[in-house]
Amino acid sequence: MRLANRLQRLERTDLLRRRLSPMDQFERALDQATFRLTGKGSAAIADGTILERVMEELSVSFFPKLGAAALEQFTAELERLVFGDDTAAMERCKREVLASLDQVV
Repeated sequence: MRLANRLQRLERTDLLRRRLSPMDQFERALDQATFRLTGKGSAAIADGTILERVMEELSVSFFPKLGAAALEQFTAELERLVFGDDTAAMERCKREVLASLDQVV
């Protein structure tokens, strides 16, 4: 038990010392929001409606707090995860998103 407590304190100290990447911040916020809404961690999200509720909460509580540079870094990391080296697919997706936004306005 004492070892577990010490490990938790060391992990917290390390988290306080280093600056978390926007992706790490997002993962932490995702876990916290999911736990608040469901009592479970984000790995347990299987229901689309729960995911929508979590993302709605993050759109208010997390994304507005990111600065422009952090948001750009987060976006670049997501693009790399989703598209890898396929820049043509990434550009096509961006055009589709922009076109859908134009239809909404």
